[in-house]
Amino acid sequence: MKSNESANQLHFHEMEQYSRRNNTRIEGIEDSETEHYTETSEKLIQTLNAHIPDLNLTKSDIDISHRLGPFQPQKERPIIVKMVSRMRRNQIMQAAKILRTKPKPVYVNDHLTRTNAEVFACVRKKQSDIVKLSWTREGTIFYRDINDQTHKVNAEQYRFWLDLPWPK
Repeated sequence: MKSNESANQLHFHEMEQYSRRNNTRIEGIEDSETEHYTETSEKLIQTLNAHIPDLNLTKSDIDISHRLGPFQPQKERPIIVKMVSRMRRNQIMQAAKILRTKPKPVYVNDHLTRTNAEVFACVRKKQSDIVKLSWTREGTIFYRDINDQTHKVNAEQYRFWLDLPWPK
């Protein structure tokens, strides 16, 4: 019974991450207390088009976008963007490095489930003596070790990473 339950839980988790495949999480775009979601989309389009050559993003490329959490002065809320096309999303993801190098950096990341975000944080921080680099691609977590080998973190390894102690 227990294995059937965990198989169902794993399947549910995979479905939840799959449903986010057209989404990105974008941080670093100016925020205001009275911002409406249409203004959020416009700010997003202006920022991305200004910094990504030949992107030409339009409102019709975005299914929906919204800020996460309540407004706080001096803190920009992240934006979740659901793109109409995964190809357009991938264009933005490929330009993420360009956006990080701007005077006011903008960070573009996968929209991860809570579980994936926790595991990703564990991979990044819990074994920094072994893990040189970590990243996600379409919800899948990868890391490169000190021997320059690339590893994919699969669901069976999640418990291992979550149970590791946090560094002091």
